[in-house]
Amino acid sequence: MGKLKSYKLKSHSGAKKRIYQTGTGKLLRRKGHFNHFRRRKRPGGLRELHDKLPLSPGFTLAIRKLLG
Repeated sequence: MGKLKSYKLKSHSGAKKRIYQTGTGKLLRRKGHFNHFRRRKRPGGLRELHDKLPLSPGFTLAIRKLLG
């Protein structure tokens, strides 16, 4: 008898849209609360929300599994 086929897992669509991978393999995420009440936020605060942050080490393995 032949071996059973192992199925390919699909990568998580939501994670693909939210997590960025750098050329060196680090995972980055965007800061939250950017689009809600933008008119009330000061311009400097909005500029701070543009930055991308490295993912915390505790989540990295789980997110790598979601990304495939």
